Amino acid sequence: MKKIVCLVFFLIISCKNRGLDNPGSLKMSYKYLTEYRSTKNKNFLEKSYKELSKTAMYREKGLTDENYQLVVPLLMYLKKYEELETLLVKNTTMNPSKKEITLNTIRYLKNYKKDKNVAKNYIDKNLKYIKNKIDQNPKDSLLYVDYFIMKLYKSDRITALKEVDSMKMINKDFSGLFYKAMLKDAIEDYPDEYLGNVSN
Repeated sequence: MKKIVCLVFFLIISCKNRGLDNPGSLKMSYKYLTEYRSTKNKNFLEKSYKELSKTAMYREKGLTDENYQLVVPLLMYLKKYEELETLLVKNTTMNPSKKEITLNTIRYLKNYKKDKNVAKNYIDKNLKYIKNKIDQNPKDSLLYVDYFIMKLYKSDRITALKEVDSMKMINKDFSGLFYKAMLKDAIEDYPDEYLGNVSN
């Protein structure tokens, strides 16, 4: 009987001690990120990052397929480009195309204020890379979304939207809904913060 009581006591103490560690929560981190997106209150970004940094998954594994949708936008909003670049380089499970495009974008943002010409080369690499993919798969609609998002780093939203209209005139492979609800909405909704406030 004493052994059972001691075992129960040990389990209770262990649970309490684990609670004191306050290990963080991806769910809470994502909740704070969502709050930021709706309020633009930067305090939520700091709370989100603090929560993320305490999670065992992030500390041990860094960027994963499971936390990608949280980590990448959060670090981009916070302009933690060095940290994000390191995480991307270390990642071995990410889709190679997505990794290449994201890395070049981060390197553009990281270098823009130091050397604009060097920085712009990264966006040019992305545009060339995506264009080659389009040539190979001209009906892959998501490639066009990536292409016009990259255009935002070289021009402005109005110019990018005009280019969509020009494409619509000559490319009849896609519906009017695609041009409006996918391409134009993607351009209009792309966060200014992701652009690093350097081109728009």
